[in-house]
Amino acid sequence: MENIVIEKLNASNIDELQNLFLELVDHHNSVSKHFNGKFPSKPLNEKIAEIKEKVINGVSIIDVIRLNNNIVAFSIYFVENNIGTLEYLIVSGKNRNKGYGRILMDNVMAYFTENNVKRIEIRIVYGNDIAKRFYEQYGFQTQFEILTLYR
Repeated sequence: MENIVIEKLNASNIDELQNLFLELVDHHNSVSKHFNGKFPSKPLNEKIAEIKEKVINGVSIIDVIRLNNNIVAFSIYFVENNIGTLEYLIVSGKNRNKGYGRILMDNVMAYFTENNVKRIEIRIVYGNDIAKRFYEQYGFQTQFEILTLYR
């Protein structure tokens, strides 16, 4: 494995996530026939501003993996009411299958364990079977399906 740096990202550096978020938008719109260009449901700059606010307020935590000072993967997670939520886990397309997702996921799971979290929730896009299989390796199971109607 390459020499990597894993660090917490602070609110002042959140804009560094923009390119990976754009990759995620393309990926979700391609794997789910139901999105057809509707992901994300709000403009990306608004979503990043929301995340920044959560980091400033100490709600969300962002772990990043850097290669040559460039972020190639990140996770965003939080605990609320003793429920852990993994909001995002993103690895750039050209850096998938190198173990970076597993490194981030192991960090998230360790954090949840240290904080006595008894329930963990993750939402994945319908059709993202690779992500679903990845999380199932950690013991996650589908509990609900959310149906959405865009008007």
